[in-house]
Amino acid sequence: MTRPTWLAGTALLMLTAATTAFAQTKVRVIKDRATIWGLEARVPLTTVRKGTVLDVIRREGKWFVVGMPFKMVDMPDEGMIAADQVEPVDASEPPAPTRPSQPPARAQSQRPPPAAPPPVSVFAFGDVGYQYLLAKHSFSAVLGDAHGFTFGGGAEVRIHDRFFVGASVARFEENGERVFVTNGEVFRLGIRDTIRIVPFAISGGYRFTTPEGAFYVGGGAGRYFYRETSDFASAGENLDESHPAYHLLTGIEFPARGSFRAAVEFQYTSVPDALGSSGVSAAFGERNLGGFDIRLKILGGR
Repeated sequence: MTRPTWLAGTALLMLTAATTAFAQTKVRVIKDRATIWGLEARVPLTTVRKGTVLDVIRREGKWFVVGMPFKMVDMPDEGMIAADQVEPVDASEPPAPTRPSQPPARAQSQRPPPAAPPPVSVFAFGDVGYQYLLAKHSFSAVLGDAHGFTFGGGAEVRIHDRFFVGASVARFEENGERVFVTNGEVFRLGIRDTIRIVPFAISGGYRFTTPEGAFYVGGGAGRYFYRETSDFASAGENLDESHPAYHLLTGIEFPARGSFRAAVEFQYTSVPDALGSSGVSAAFGERNLGGFDIRLKILGGR
């Protein structure tokens, strides 16, 4: 055998022996909560306790490619750990426990997919709102202002958590006093006057759902039941009537907490030609009984 051939053969035998020996090497983790990283995407796969013994597959620069200390669905069999976080293990030493210090980081970050919504779901709700009336001069003259709290409730049916249709009723009631208006000047008469508005509405619309909640838009129609009574009024002076109403709405619904969820809703309602035929509203030329509402809704159901 010539000298070059002999040298090449010797080098091959040494490389084979080194590779075989290295493939059987084990290392012990010397830093608590040491991280094992992915081979392709350098993302943390898990952390391991100090003293954990790992099987070394090969070395790549400052990294050891090691076998994972456990098997788990959707987890690779190999990972990388920094060389300065391990030390060689004497073959005569008993191996330390290989249980990881915590579940894989990737498994921790994964949440189970949300359950698919039922085809049809039904909710009941209650709400408290604040209404700003469009006929602000008329109501301010009688009530002192043209806004106040409303209280209501209703029910809603959802289809695949996308389309919805519902019905609601609310109540607005305030006490003021009768007035007389001439040339835009208001004269208070000192006689108690009570105004009650009961809106009934049927709404429909579409929901844009996300894991963080939902945004929805819709609209509909209904009726406004308007009643105004005052002390010492004659039979023809009190009002008890209803008018058609039309509305647009939008809202934000927050993530569910069990069977309950909360929403903030905005609504514009038009009740044309409900006012202005006589009295204070005629003096101010205001004809629309509608207004703007903001409501907090609490819904329950599935």
